[in-house]
Amino acid sequence: MKFFDRLLTIIITATLTSAVWIVFGSAIFELAEGNSADEPEAVEAVEPAAPTIVAPPPAAPPVEDTVTPSAVEAEPTQAPAPTPPAAPSVSPAEVESIEETVVEAATDAAGDESGGG
Repeated sequence: MKFFDRLLTIIITATLTSAVWIVFGSAIFELAEGNSADEPEAVEAVEPAAPTIVAPPPAAPPVEDTVTPSAVEAEPTQAPAPTPPAAPSVSPAEVESIEETVVEAATDAAGDESGGG
């Protein structure tokens, strides 16, 4: 317990000493250099800058009515109707081949479902 009391005393003393140096240390160094707070520092006179005159931005040109009476009275044009795509040309032999392929696929699927395959 005695050790902790000494350790606490050292920590408190170090903290207070640091606080004093932070608050009053800068004043001590200023006095040591010969700069006292009583003497005002020399301030150089600064000439005021000339006022800058900003011109307003140019105005936009007036909007003119460009619609002619004949354009208003004319009927609107309509877009041409889209043309459907051309049907593919298939010969009767190709139609038969396709039908046979579809029938074979259907019979194979039916045979697989019935379990006889």
